[in-house]
Amino acid sequence: MPSPSASSGRRCVAARRRKWPRPRGPLGSSPPSGGSPESGSCSRPPARVSSRSPIACATGRSASTRISTSRSNEDAVKTSTLEFVPEDRPRVLAVLPHFGAVEETRATLESLPLGDGLKVLVYDNDGGLADLELPLGAELRGEGRNLGFCKVVNEGLAQAQREDWPYLLLLNNDTRLAAGCLEALVDCLEANRELAGCGPVLLRPGGAKIWSAGSAIRFGPNLVRHLHGGEELGTLSPEPYAVDFLPGACALYRVSALVQVGGLDEAYFMYFEDADLGLSLRRRGLGLVCLPWARAQHGGSLASGGGASPLRKYLMGLNSVRFVRRSGRPGLMAAFLLVEVLGWPLGLLVYGLGPRGRLRAHLSKGKGILHGLLGRRAGPASIQRELGGRKLGNPEAAG
Repeated sequence: MPSPSASSGRRCVAARRRKWPRPRGPLGSSPPSGGSPESGSCSRPPARVSSRSPIACATGRSASTRISTSRSNEDAVKTSTLEFVPEDRPRVLAVLPHFGAVEETRATLESLPLGDGLKVLVYDNDGGLADLELPLGAELRGEGRNLGFCKVVNEGLAQAQREDWPYLLLLNNDTRLAAGCLEALVDCLEANRELAGCGPVLLRPGGAKIWSAGSAIRFGPNLVRHLHGGEELGTLSPEPYAVDFLPGACALYRVSALVQVGGLDEAYFMYFEDADLGLSLRRRGLGLVCLPWARAQHGGSLASGGGASPLRKYLMGLNSVRFVRRSGRPGLMAAFLLVEVLGWPLGLLVYGLGPRGRLRAHLSKGKGILHGLLGRRAGPASIQRELGGRKLGNPEAAG
C-alpha cells in the first residue's frame, strides 16, 4: 500500500474540531532505512497486516485516529485534530541500558532511525561495551557500574529536561524497532496532548506471537499481566486503546509528564517500576495507550535470564511489596496477601511436580517477597548474591 505524499500532510479527524500547534523541531528530514517518513498515528493499517518482515510496521492511507482512554467506569473518548508535515516531527532522546550480550545491544542500535533527530544514550551497565563502535547519534555512558534501569532513565530524563527534548524513549537492549515504529509513536503523542505516553505492540522473537500489547494491573498472580500475551496479531483492536502501564522494553513518554511525577522510583532498580509509573501518571489524569500498528520485537527479560528465571522472580517478588505499599490500593493489598503470600505454599505443590527450574524460580520469588517485607531493596549487591557470584547480565548465568 503506497504512502501518502509528504506535501499533502495528514489529518487526524476528531469529534472536537481543535487545532494543535505544529510540532517544533524535526525528528528527521529523511526516512529511516527501509521505512517511510509517513509512518505515524494517522497512517492506520487494516486490522490484519501482511508483510514479508514479521515485525514490519505497516503504513498506508490516511485515516481517522480515535484515541480511547475509556475504562469500565469511564465513557469518555478523547480525540484531537492535527495537521502533520512529517519533516516537522519533534526530536527524541532515548535511553538504552546495556546488559549481557553485546550483539543484542548492537542489533537494537541498528534498528533505530539514528541521524533522523534521534539521539541515544547507551549506558554500559556491565562493562561489556568498551570495544563496541557506536553509530553516529549514540553516546556511551557509564563505566561498567550497574546503575539499574531506573537510575539510567532518570539520568536521561534530567538531560532531556536540561536540553529541552520533548520526548524520552525507554528501551531494553533486546528490543528491535520496526521501520516507522518510532515515528508512529511520536505522531500519536503530538496528536493527543492529553496522553503522557504510548507504546508499540511488542512481539516475541520471530514475530509470530505477541509478547505484550500494553500491560494491566490485576487481582491475580504477579499483580500485573501483559495484555494479549501469546496471541496472534489479528486479535488486536485496530484502534489505540488505554492501558494501565507500558512495559519499559519500549515506551515513548512526554518529558513534561515524567517531570511531573519525578521520574522513576530508583528504589525499584528494575521490575515493577513501569507499573508504578503508570499509576503515578494516571493519578494526575494523564493517559497511556498502546498503538496497535506500531511494532517492535522483544527478547523477553534477557538481562535477568528470561521471564521465568530465578533472578527475575526474586526481583518481582521483592519489588511487589514496594509496589503494593506505594499504590495505596486496598484491593491490590488484598490481592498481594491472598495470591502472592497465602497462595505461595500452594505453588510449592504445583511447581514441585514440574521441571526443577520452575520450582527454583518459585522459591526465589518467595525469598524476594520475604526480603521485601523485611524492607530490603534491590541493587547490584543483592543481585550478585542471587547470582552466586556469576556475572550479571549473562542470560545463561541467571537460570
